[in-house]
Amino acid sequence: MLKKRYQTSNIKSFTLIELMIVVVILSILSGATIAVINSAGFQGRARDSQRAADIKKIQTALELYFADNRKYPPNTSFQRVTATALTNTLVNGGYISSIPQDPKFPNTGATNTACSNDRDYLYRSDSNGSIYVLSASMELEASAASSRCLTTVVPNCSTFSCNCTGYTRAYCVQNP
Repeated sequence: MLKKRYQTSNIKSFTLIELMIVVVILSILSGATIAVINSAGFQGRARDSQRAADIKKIQTALELYFADNRKYPPNTSFQRVTATALTNTLVNGGYISSIPQDPKFPNTGATNTACSNDRDYLYRSDSNGSIYVLSASMELEASAASSRCLTTVVPNCSTFSCNCTGYTRAYCVQNP
């Protein structure tokens, strides 16, 4: 009798085609899951958090300036922080190392209005330097909910033009 040199086992296994079909199906499902998660929304929230932190950093520098000079730098119309004398005043005075810029659109050349959809940090004070408003345009409306320009309480707010009807993405802070 001849002995079988190779014995076949009764263990069943997957074929290469079956494994490839499973990989393709998993790829399609993971792609659909990632699309549902909305990673762009997460990135927008992260940039909005950075904007709020940048505004706080500028606000801290303004308060340090106020402690030394008993007034805020005067700037009677909303202007980009990077385009105003505020930059020279705060940076050269040693109150801040550099003026932060918008994380997505640095140096965009935003229009000078608190209601602008342009992304930049805006500053305005009264002529005496006794009050000020800092503004940033958020990507997501929910990010501005904690400090909307609509709810910023500034004496004689109408002259500051910070009440932007229907504009709900402007994040504002003012002097304490």
